[in-house]
Amino acid sequence: MPIDIEIVLDAGPLLERHPNPSQEPGAPTKIDSEEAFIVAAPRQHVRHHGSNRLELVSGKGDELRWYMQLMARDGYNVILYGIRAHPFGFRLTTPPAMKVSNEMYPVPIPDDPTRYIASDRIDVSMECNVAGSGKQAYTLLFYIVGRDDVDGNFRTLGYFSWKSILVLRKPHGH
Repeated sequence: MPIDIEIVLDAGPLLERHPNPSQEPGAPTKIDSEEAFIVAAPRQHVRHHGSNRLELVSGKGDELRWYMQLMARDGYNVILYGIRAHPFGFRLTTPPAMKVSNEMYPVPIPDDPTRYIASDRIDVSMECNVAGSGKQAYTLLFYIVGRDDVDGNFRTLGYFSWKSILVLRKPHGH
């Protein structure tokens, strides 16, 4: 079963707090636990979401799909480029891999928002499979992209890392 996990942050305040972030993907600027949060769907019997810790029910082989989201659309974009696992015993997931897919989404028609048209959108996630239950620390690696004020081209504003804790519990009866 696919389980979507959203890592949420607000790029503007993050860039204000870290005015000179790393420009090196291999040495990202570390951010504090309260500068982002993690959530998942309630059907996973989620606990502790809205912080850097997420506890959910999952079974072996379930697919975890990690996404980055912004609180405000203030001209920034955020891209997840890696996930590192720090074992507390055994590894809970397979190594994550990036997935880029072209998806169709309904877009409301402004003059009649009860109607819509189909539109393409590229979807990007990091995906892995559940291999066990327990607790695991993860470092999520991401970068923020903005538009240049002069030429309007995209440019990377900085590379960041954020630590989170994932607790996977077996479904009842397993």
